Amino acid sequence: MSKNLKFRAKVIKGLVDALDNEDSYLRKYRLFGKVCGLLGSFIFTLILIASSQTYSSTITWFIVVSAISGLLIGLSVYFNSSVMQWPIIREFTNIEAIREAAKNENNL
Repeated sequence: MSKNLKFRAKVIKGLVDALDNEDSYLRKYRLFGKVCGLLGSFIFTLILIASSQTYSSTITWFIVVSAISGLLIGLSVYFNSSVMQWPIIREFTNIEAIREAAKNENNL
């Protein structure tokens, strides 16, 4: 099975799982968003406090930790926007076609 076909099967399976267990799917993404946001904010706060108290720290350390914090905050925005967009995406999704594709993927 080629890489594209494996990815296609994985995405279809993920969509079917999300449609079957919508509440747990949304709860999981909300939790990921909150954890990433809290952790990113905490790290960012620590880096601001540390940089204001000492002038001997290297700029590389500051940039790396700030980038990690920014990545976590960005992931938080991604997960939270995914949760908010789900009802709209679900409305325009052909659920029966996805379930039929999942059955076809399982038969291969």
